Amino acid sequence: MINVIIFLNKGGEMDYGIGSYIRQLENGLIDLKDIHLHIIKNDVIDCKEYHIEEKSNKLTYYYIPVSKITARYSARRYARNVAMLLGMRIKSMTNVVLHVNFTSLSAIARTFKKTFNIPVVVAIHYSFGHANLIGNKKQWQDIWQKHVNNQMLSAWENKIVNDSMAEKELYNLADSVISVTKYMKKHVAKYYEIPPEKITVVPNGINNSGLKLLQPLSKEKLRQNYYFGKDEKIVLFAGRLDRNKGL
Repeated sequence: MINVIIFLNKGGEMDYGIGSYIRQLENGLIDLKDIHLHIIKNDVIDCKEYHIEEKSNKLTYYYIPVSKITARYSARRYARNVAMLLGMRIKSMTNVVLHVNFTSLSAIARTFKKTFNIPVVVAIHYSFGHANLIGNKKQWQDIWQKHVNNQMLSAWENKIVNDSMAEKELYNLADSVISVTKYMKKHVAKYYEIPPEKITVVPNGINNSGLKLLQPLSKEKLRQNYYFGKDEKIVLFAGRLDRNKGL
């Protein structure tokens, strides 16, 4: 039995792409033989005390109350507390893998790897540095080069570098890295000096069992329902309407 541990983070990321990724991952993995999923919901606002819910013989949820992390040392202390809380449970498992989807869980990843001697797999969904610059790759490269050359950085540029360094540290810590795009694999290999053989490109997937191709007549009816003309062009964007998406 392979025991896969996945942390769910609080915040807007769970409402969008990363949340969808984890839900699809959960739905896919529980259908596989000899895999048990352990979903850790940390920082649960309406949770008063730690408790465990056995949803099935292949899926277990753990609920941990909200914490007040205000500094980096507090994040490390919180990670140690979570490790202590889950310690006996994890030590009773075999073939344990920690799957990390958030850079903010670096302290958790480092603590779990050291405490339980388990492999860590990190999935790259986006870059904090790029997101903070609204996807301006050239601007990020210029700031990173200033950092590499030990040039003076503004406070704002320092934040970009610190966010990028946090990503680099996490990817170095990981035993294996998953990138959802070829671009991000090249990016972290070049700028963060992560060995390319450590990075596997796995595009986002989806359970398409409930999807079906529309017949021409059905398409025409759908056009009418949304008031599109017969010859109008339709462009579909599968994502949220956000400046970070270039919209």
